[in-house]
Amino acid sequence: MTVFLQSDESPLSGGGNYFENDEIIKRPYTLGLLDFSHELCYAGQSPVPAYAVLNNLVKGGTAANNGPVARVLESGMLKFTGAAPDVSDYVTLPESEFSLPATCKRALVSVALTLPATGYGTPAATRYPMFFGRMNNTAAANINFAIWGIVSTDGVLTSVQGAALGSVAVSATAQLATLTDGGTHIVSVYADGETTPGVLTTRIYVDNTLVATAKNSAWDGVVPQPSNRPRIGSYPATIHGPWNGMKVGRPLIMDLTGSSLIAADIISQQVALTAEYLV
Repeated sequence: MTVFLQSDESPLSGGGNYFENDEIIKRPYTLGLLDFSHELCYAGQSPVPAYAVLNNLVKGGTAANNGPVARVLESGMLKFTGAAPDVSDYVTLPESEFSLPATCKRALVSVALTLPATGYGTPAATRYPMFFGRMNNTAAANINFAIWGIVSTDGVLTSVQGAALGSVAVSATAQLATLTDGGTHIVSVYADGETTPGVLTTRIYVDNTLVATAKNSAWDGVVPQPSNRPRIGSYPATIHGPWNGMKVGRPLIMDLTGSSLIAADIISQQVALTAEYLV
C-alpha cells in the first residue's frame, strides 16, 4: 500500500498541500478509518495477536485494539474463524472517534465484507453478528450506528442490515446473492437528517448500488449514545460477533454535518480503494 507524506500544517490553516494517510480521509469529517493492509494501521503479520494495537489512520486518532482472540489477517481483512457465534470475539474501537456525536445530523458509515454463503451451523437462536458499530441491540433507539447480519436457526444468512443516528434498520437483503458470491463488497449506510429538518432519511448501499431507503418524518434529532462501546464483532453478553470465516475490512465513519461532501462520491471512492488495497 502507498504511504502518503504528511505535513505538520493543519489543512484548515490554509497554505500548502496536506496529504492524509488514505485518500478517503476528509478533514475534519472523517472520524475514523482502519485499513489493516496499511502498515501505519498494523505493521505485523498474520495472525494479529490478541490485544494488538490497530491505529486509526486519521492523523491524531486514538488506537483500536484487537480483542482476546488472535485473528487471521487475510487480504487486508480480519477473518472471524469461530465455528459458532460468540460474545467474546471482537476488536475494541475508541469511542472518541468511532461514534457519532450528539450534534451529528448527517453521517456515513461503511465497511468491506466477505461473507460465506453457507456453513453457519445451527445457532440456538437467531443471531445478529455485528460487523461494525455501536449499539445495545437492533432497536432504533439503541443504535448510534451499526452494520450487522442476520443468521437464522437453520444456519442461513438471511440479511445484512444497517442503521445510524437512531434510524430504523435498512436492509440489503435484495443484494444478498451479491454479498455472498465469494467476493469482497462494500456495505454503506448514509443517514441524512440535515437536508430537511425533522426528517431522517437513511439509505443502505452495496458497493455503488442503492438497495433500500427508510424515512422518519418525525425525527427528534436525538442521536443515541448506547452504553455499549463501538466494536468490530461482539460486545460481551449482548452482541454476537461474526464467525464461519466472515471477513471485515476498512471500517469507516464520517460525520458529514455542515459539509458539501456527497455520500455517493465517497462510497464510490471506498469501493475503488477497497478493490485496490484489499487484495
